Amino acid sequence: MTTIAREEYLPLYFGRIGSIAYHTMTPDAWYAPSDLVKRIEPFRDLIGSFEELEPFNTHLPSLARTMPANDAKRYRSHLKYKTVQGLMSMSGMSGPLGGWAKVTLASCPDCLKHDVAPCGSSFQRREHLVPGVLFCSRHHRALQTACGICANAKAKVRRRGKAGHHCGCGLRTIHGAAGLSSAQESMEIELARISALWLDPTYLPNLDHARISEVVLRGAHDKGLLVDGRPQWRQVNEFFSDHPLRPLLQRTGVHIHNYKNGDAYLSGKQVFRHPLSSIAFLYALHDDWTTVEAVVGKMTGQRELLPMASRKSGPQRVNERQYRRAWVQKNRSKWFSIYADSYADLQKTHPDFSHMQLMRMLPSNAKRFLTMKSLTAAGLDVPFFEDSIKDYKKLDASFRIHVLKNAKRLVREGYPHRITQPSLTKGHDSARSWNRLNQYLPRTRAALAKHIETDAAWRRRLGRSPNVARASKSNRRTSSQ
Repeated sequence: MTTIAREEYLPLYFGRIGSIAYHTMTPDAWYAPSDLVKRIEPFRDLIGSFEELEPFNTHLPSLARTMPANDAKRYRSHLKYKTVQGLMSMSGMSGPLGGWAKVTLASCPDCLKHDVAPCGSSFQRREHLVPGVLFCSRHHRALQTACGICANAKAKVRRRGKAGHHCGCGLRTIHGAAGLSSAQESMEIELARISALWLDPTYLPNLDHARISEVVLRGAHDKGLLVDGRPQWRQVNEFFSDHPLRPLLQRTGVHIHNYKNGDAYLSGKQVFRHPLSSIAFLYALHDDWTTVEAVVGKMTGQRELLPMASRKSGPQRVNERQYRRAWVQKNRSKWFSIYADSYADLQKTHPDFSHMQLMRMLPSNAKRFLTMKSLTAAGLDVPFFEDSIKDYKKLDASFRIHVLKNAKRLVREGYPHRITQPSLTKGHDSARSWNRLNQYLPRTRAALAKHIETDAAWRRRLGRSPNVARASKSNRRTSSQ
């Protein structure tokens, strides 16, 4: 038996110990498993209690910064005791702005040489296992992972504690880190560095959910994106469209300028739950992370009140609907001009988008002022997608190009899974409507038929023997029995 190393990810510690001494405490899932208190108990004399392990061997110090206190309490309860539902939503891994970060068993080859536990085996650093991190903050190199079968590893629970283990397929660059420009690599390395700092509970200890909200609000006001607590959408669109960190913001799910709840995030009423999304957002609003540290460092126990958009206090209006209708009528010309200009700018950027797609990229309030009739009357060429050969041909062409680009990219980056229709269509604006539209898109269907992989083609691309898959299936059956 051996103690746990500092920065070693706790759930994988049980797998590392299980590879040298049999025990039954290894959790079924390596990412955020439940009931850790019971699993820790047999090793308590070696590694300490959960409260002693939480600061330096779990992801909770980082996740708790972006969660309200009640959600952080529920997440901690899940780790310690029984399973809590909605865990992925609480941590920003699912929901409207989630899904971009994947749970991946990744490691840095240089770290594996130096991160050696007392038993002589390398251990998994927790900072490399934060979903969405692509680079090592210490060695500035892309993280690596094994093939899909090794990364899944449900049939080889005890081998998951062996850092860098693979079935013979070799380690490959983590998905998303290949083909980046030097500027994008610098952004990702800086993101990994800050993410590692957030895991340290002594780093900016007062930076919690409420403080992040305040820092965001301050940055938005300083940049002129909020005036009297209300978003200035033209400035917001220009700021985020031209920002140097735009590729990083897009990758981490920060779509303020075209998300219907963007005003809530700008004003600090909502906080991005995924730590990497909050880091990227704060970085973009303050231009440099040292500025963020300086702003947080000056904050005291008393929160500074900045103007936020809210309804004026007073007696309840007699007829709210009538008031809103009168307000829209009074301000129609002003807001129509603002939203129509934004609509025209979006149309230039996305010439193939339909009217509905363009409207979805505008603030939700735009629908009160913009209609197809009013836009046409103002002289704008409003695209209307209908069942016409011309429109479907245009969509077919854009969809086909998207599929071909995705196919080349997945092969170039060494995509570890089998290339399927969802992976090829993902990212297209009409991807969610594929099942309804595919009958009208013959060229796209032909491109998909050419690039969708069979199991044999997948193994051939990864250079693996068919026996590897058969052995994995056999192990899974044996494990289940």
